[in-house]
Amino acid sequence: MNIAKNEIAGNCKLKCAYNFNYSNSNCVVTNQLKTYKRLKFNYDLTKVPPVTWNGMKYQVNSVELSVKTLIKIHNKYPLAYLVITHTNPVGGKIMIVIIPIIVGNTNKGGSVLEEMIAKTMKQAPASETTDLKVDNYNLNFFVPSSPFYSTTMMGDTIDVVVFDTMYALQVKDNYIQSLYMMAYGQEYIKTQKAFLKKRQSAKNLFLKAPLYYNASGPNSTRVRGSGPGNDDIYIECNPVGSSDDDTFVKMPGFSGDGSGYNLPKWLTKKNLKKLVKNPWFIGVMVFIAALILYGVFLGYVKYFKPNVPELKKKLGFGNKPPDAAPPTT
Repeated sequence: MNIAKNEIAGNCKLKCAYNFNYSNSNCVVTNQLKTYKRLKFNYDLTKVPPVTWNGMKYQVNSVELSVKTLIKIHNKYPLAYLVITHTNPVGGKIMIVIIPIIVGNTNKGGSVLEEMIAKTMKQAPASETTDLKVDNYNLNFFVPSSPFYSTTMMGDTIDVVVFDTMYALQVKDNYIQSLYMMAYGQEYIKTQKAFLKKRQSAKNLFLKAPLYYNASGPNSTRVRGSGPGNDDIYIECNPVGSSDDDTFVKMPGFSGDGSGYNLPKWLTKKNLKKLVKNPWFIGVMVFIAALILYGVFLGYVKYFKPNVPELKKKLGFGNKPPDAAPPTT
């Protein structure tokens, strides 16, 4: 699969709405360069999920710095990728963000990334796990507020956001060299140019799938809702042969968590507590309960046809009190 403007099937906005506000996290790394060609970092969970994707809330599951050939951008594999995997607290699709890493003048995110690489090489040179203690480990520094591409993988079970190389994280060449030497060893060290050339002909890990483009970038489309999957859902309608203009149709009252329609806005826990303490509500419920009991009694009488006089006698209804005994003299 190739990521490029001439490959897109259409434009998307609300259909691929990505909003984020990440928090600082501890930075614990597991060095898996020799086995899986990656450095795997943790990311602390937050009380409020930091990401909203298409109206659904997401937590960060993992952060990886990979030197594998994941996906081509403009028919070329970047030297490395930052891969951020998100999961929904209530289930559903996985959401992955891929940011290319290239050699260049270090930008803000690249500076933090250089610190993470340098500390890993020093503190975890083998297949080890260690706390790097990076002060500015916050994905807000890594994810560009720039246009991105959107696609799917694994049979539409994973949504993927990919940024263009023009918005890549930039690091100095020696940091890329360190990653490649540890990941590929002598194979890379002896023939660097030949190795990188051969790398460009490697198999693409992403199968061909429809590709869309969000020209507005993240944090450009706000959606309502505060709980997981509790935002409005929109369908993007692009007529055949239409221009770049998009038409969006809102699905009224539909919930994004797969449960169907949203409950009324007034139906909150606080309002329910007030309702059950209201005397009028209690009176209505007692009246309804009485009607139900009366209906049950009528049904019993109709279908079981009890001996009414005998029933009254057993229940004590209509019985005359016994005559008083005459006084004794």
